Amino acid sequence: MDDDQIGKFANKLLLAELTRQGVISFGKTAELAGVGKMEFITEMGRMGVPYFYGDVSDVMGDAETVRKTMAGAAQ
Repeated sequence: MDDDQIGKFANKLLLAELTRQGVISFGKTAELAGVGKMEFITEMGRMGVPYFYGDVSDVMGDAETVRKTMAGAAQ
């Protein structure tokens, strides 16, 4: 790995840890990493950082937010 690759990898590890601790959101993490949210969620999954935390009500709340966003985008 060259210095640039090492720097990018270290940045991803730091962002992954901040996301895992709930300090920053996956969306903000993806923005800081310069990639799309879904790409970063997938990458974090490979690194062992789960997307879903909490209980069923948290997941249902996230699902409702996605539904509203998709409905708004379709208009």
